[in-house]
Parts: sequence; C-alpha cells; structure tokens
Amino acid sequence: MTFAASQPDNSVLIVGAGIAGMAAALHLSHQGLPVHLLDSAPSIGGSMHLLDQTVPPTSCGLCLMLPHQPAFCPTFECDLHPHLHLLPYTDLLHLDGQPGHFSATLHHKPRYVDPARCTACGECAAVCPEARPHDYEGRLHPVKAIYRPPGLRAVPDAWLIDKVVCTRCGRCVDACPTHAIDLDMQPSHTARPAAAVLLTPGFAPFDAHLKGEYGYQVYDNVLSALQFERLVSLAGSTVAHLTRPSDGLPPRRIAFIHCVGSRDNLCNAGYCSSACCMFTAKQVALAKQLDPTLDITVFFMDLRALG
Repeated sequence: MTFAASQPDNSVLIVGAGIAGMAAALHLSHQGLPVHLLDSAPSIGGSMHLLDQTVPPTSCGLCLMLPHQPAFCPTFECDLHPHLHLLPYTDLLHLDGQPGHFSATLHHKPRYVDPARCTACGECAAVCPEARPHDYEGRLHPVKAIYRPPGLRAVPDAWLIDKVVCTRCGRCVDACPTHAIDLDMQPSHTARPAAAVLLTPGFAPFDAHLKGEYGYQVYDNVLSALQFERLVSLAGSTVAHLTRPSDGLPPRRIAFIHCVGSRDNLCNAGYCSSACCMFTAKQVALAKQLDPTLDITVFFMDLRALG
C-alpha cells in the first residue's frame, strides 16, 4: 500500500482492534504510515487476548502474528508504537469520500472514568452496590457496574461504568483517590481524514438462546464455548480450575456439542463457522491436561477442522 508524498494525509483508519486489526496496524505502522486503530470495545485486543492457548502451537499464539520478534504482547506493542493512535470505545458513524481522501465521522462513547487519571486500584468497585454480567463469562462471574475491561492485557487498563445498571449513587466518586470518575461525562464526535480504511470487524458469538433445546441459561452447567474457555484459562475467574457452576465441585463428565446454530437456516445461519472443530479439540486437550480422569464425549454432525 503506497501513497504519493504530495497527499495531505496518508493515514490509515482500521476499524476493529482484534487480532486482525492489531496485526494490520503494526504492519502498516512499521512501514512508517500513521495508523488510527478504532474499536467499539473499551479496550483493544478483541477476543483473542482472552485465550490462554491457541492450536497450534498449544501456547499463547498472539506474538506469532506480529511483523517482528515482539518485546511485549500486541496490545502493548500497539500502545507503544509512535505511529499508532488508539481509539477504543469508539464507533464509526459515517464514511465519506473516496480512496486517498476519506472523511470518517467517529462517535466516542463516554467511559465516565478518565483513563489518564485512573490507576486501576479498584477502590470504586469495592463500594459499588450494583452488578452486571461479565462481558465473556456472563452470569458465571458477575462484576460491578464500574468494572475493568476483561483481559490481563487490556489497553487502556482503565475502568469504566455501565450506565445501564448504574444508579448514580455516587459511592464510586467518593471512593476514587484520583478523582477520575465523572458521572456526567458526555459522548463526543470527531471527523478524521484518512487515505485508506480497513475493516476488521471480527466475530460475534452465536446467541445460544436461539437453540433453547440445549438448556443454555436454564441449566446451571450448560455453558457457551467462550465461557468454558474462561474456565480453562489462567486469566479466567476460576484461574484454570475446572468447576461446575451449580456447586463449585470438579466435573466428572463433560459433553461438547458441535455445530449449535451452524448450518441452521432456522437461525439464519446456513453456513459453517469454520473454527469450532479446532476450538473444541483444543478445549478437550486443555481439559484433559487439567484433569486426566475426565470422561469427555464430543457430539458432532461432521468434522471440518480448519487447515
């Protein structure tokens, strides 16, 4: 990707800061191009940085996507790169123009916590009376209305408030030692020029409520794939200890059900997700590593292992 030196702006706007967006941002930044990396989530990294291990090589695979031998995890690499500007908790509202001369209208959502002042001390959450489901673990690990973005490598590592469940009681404001909380913070809009725009929107997990016959959120021990991923992850709330949500005891038997919502026209998803086979294979292997005595059964329509 090259731009003429006479162009007034040769920056690239990347929409989506998961593994694909971070990789593209770092590759372009190393070419000397200014990059604006945008994501609607309160921190960059997407879902990939929630996973302890990837397959292959059965280790943290994030660094494998970087354009050079990393010094830090890619979220930190993006934060430290001089040509890379991060725009978390921001939505792309509108895009005008043409290649070489785009104008993007951006909507910056209020965090109600100033990242420049927040030290992530957690004093605010200690006094907060309201709870919300965890972004990835859901009801298995509720968090407070004021919470830290999930993931050990979150950037920025600053708390934010879910105004849907916030009661504006003001306890967090009084408890914050750095006066970082502003319950009246407002959204803002900016217009940003860009020579090119790259869309890396990532994925959305299937809503298991649409397949009610499996009992998701009816039976305590029926989990989604991402919820189970957090059970086997050192970064999860159980710190890689397999426990049954119903009673906290270790499970003896586990069933994995493939293809839920995949190739199912009743769910408007007549396609294969392409990732679930290897995702399940990895989780079975990790579960067996944590407890070799587990009795595991995998149910599937057919196997389409990626690669």
